[in-house]
Amino acid sequence: MRVRFTSIVWEDVAEEARNALRSLKDRAASMRSRNYGSGVDAFLAVIVAVDEEDNARLAKPYNRLGMDRDADGKEFKQLCVAVQLPPSCLTGRTLAELTSLFAAKIAQRLAGAPPRVPKGFDWISFSADLRATLGAGSADRP
Repeated sequence: MRVRFTSIVWEDVAEEARNALRSLKDRAASMRSRNYGSGVDAFLAVIVAVDEEDNARLAKPYNRLGMDRDADGKEFKQLCVAVQLPPSCLTGRTLAELTSLFAAKIAQRLAGAPPRVPKGFDWISFSADLRATLGAGSADRP
């Protein structure tokens, strides 16, 4: 299963967020060969940390199951979840701290199943494996 991460954040912290998410992507690379059943080809976690008022609006389109296209134009089914954070919790952190924060918050989000999970997809195993792969401990409080 392909596991991806991205973010919608202020430009001031965009590079740090990208580096932290790149670290999570490297951790999750081992999941690419795992099979969790049918109905989902890829998983995308989106960190949204713009401001308290806009986070929910910006996160909403990413909490879904839908079709996406790769760089070659091939369609695939992707399950997306958004994780909302106050932007203030991203500033002043080291790369390791930011990576740990993202891993913990994504793990928290994975604790509950999204509204739409295909019948043939093993959400419980997938979410448990991803939480373990990310090495998420208890979530830091923003």
